[in-house]
Amino acid sequence: MIFAAVALLWVLACANVAGLQMARNIARRHEIGTRLALGASRGRLMAQSLTESAVLAFGGGIFGVVQAGCAIAAIRRLASGSLPRMAHLSMDPAAIAAAAGCLFASTLLFGVSWGRPPALQQRREVSRRDGGRDLLVVVQVAMAIILLCGAGLLSESFLRLRAVDPGFDPDRVLDVRVNLPGQREAETRRMAFFREATERLARLPEVKSAGATNVVPFSGHGTANRFRVEEEAASAEYRVAAWRAVTPGFFTTLGIPLKRGRLFTEGDADGALEVVILSESMAKRFWPNRDPIGRRLLWGRSASPKTIVGVVGDLRDMAVDAVPVPTMFRPFAQLPDAPMTMVIRTRGEPAAAIADVRREIWAMDGNAALEFQPLRQAMADSILRPRASLMAVAAFSILALITAAFGLYGLIGYRVNQRRREIGIRLALGAPAGWIHWDVQKRCLMLVGAGAAIGLPLAFAVSGLMTSLLYETRPSETGAYVVVLAVFLAVGFVASYGPARRASRMDPAAAIRHE
Repeated sequence: MIFAAVALLWVLACANVAGLQMARNIARRHEIGTRLALGASRGRLMAQSLTESAVLAFGGGIFGVVQAGCAIAAIRRLASGSLPRMAHLSMDPAAIAAAAGCLFASTLLFGVSWGRPPALQQRREVSRRDGGRDLLVVVQVAMAIILLCGAGLLSESFLRLRAVDPGFDPDRVLDVRVNLPGQREAETRRMAFFREATERLARLPEVKSAGATNVVPFSGHGTANRFRVEEEAASAEYRVAAWRAVTPGFFTTLGIPLKRGRLFTEGDADGALEVVILSESMAKRFWPNRDPIGRRLLWGRSASPKTIVGVVGDLRDMAVDAVPVPTMFRPFAQLPDAPMTMVIRTRGEPAAAIADVRREIWAMDGNAALEFQPLRQAMADSILRPRASLMAVAAFSILALITAAFGLYGLIGYRVNQRRREIGIRLALGAPAGWIHWDVQKRCLMLVGAGAAIGLPLAFAVSGLMTSLLYETRPSETGAYVVVLAVFLAVGFVASYGPARRASRMDPAAAIRHE
């Protein structure tokens, strides 16, 4: 996606420079004609045109490499903690060589085909150059519209993604990953440790409640197991659902609502009645139109029965954009071999409680390895990919919009300069200044309309390739396209306002004498 955005921006920039080069060559037609009259060969003039194009390309290339180095340094400094492997980002010789090759190809292509001095062309070819400059501007507008539409769809998708309700309240919640030495060999010790830890942490002044779970929220990892509904026939196939081992304070700490039945208590211990709590989606799916409380499911290959004691709301703890899946919750006391992560709801900012939490846990086991992360940060990291995609495309779209605006401004300004005598005669014959002003701006808006007529269908076609990057956003949604069209009409109006204003205030006598 980023490569495609860079390619579109490259074509747009080449079209912009080619248009400016053509306008400059037209303005130098007398100079070129004089050189021909003095004996300069056509090859010499073409070589001069290519040399000028190469100087511009070389200067832009050097500036681009310097800017790329600065950008890489900034990315390593700012994004190394959030984007994987960014700390090792560096200038790649192969990438620089590829960029140099593109630079050389664009110099030859646009320097020869669009940058030929008009004195070297037939009169019919010269007359077509006005249409060629218009075509270049239309191409710029179309390319920029494609990028802006992509950015608009990604923005709409990202806003919907951020508004997703995960099924719990992630604010002021701190994840504490605890690694105990020899934890696999001492299940009884681990069970006692987490029971005592949740009790001690819940008594801290900065902590409202504490719990633990075997799945770190938004880690992208989960657990699943087979089960069977007890009322079904013994030959019924096993179903599969996610499961979580949790302590009694888990639901209260995350704010997961209880829909029916009860939550776990300290009485749900090893040796007691084995119980399970279902997510709402699981209860509706496997016990439709029935109350699952008091019923039993057969857990795993052993088909050991577990009594359903409660139903809680669905949650998205794997990823924000993941659909809530049927989930079973088991008491940690009845599954003591599960690796656990503590979750703590604080009264203030989670970072302020880290020191006290560390002190309490190390007072219980000084060899415990701890890792802290606010749950809100983990949630933000889980949507890092769509955010990075949006930022990249938005950056290229802004550059494309600015480049297209300069292209429009340059072309309209050039046309006003070429039409000075015509505009002066019109003003001298009594044409209203407002009519001249609108005539200039109308031409710019027509070019924007032509670019939109090409760019919008292309953007719609290209957006179909972005489906995997969009969340609950269809490429056919018209909102982004309407906004982009309105933005470009406004850009066309602003870009042409200055040349139109100069044209409407032109001195007719000076304009008629202008060559």
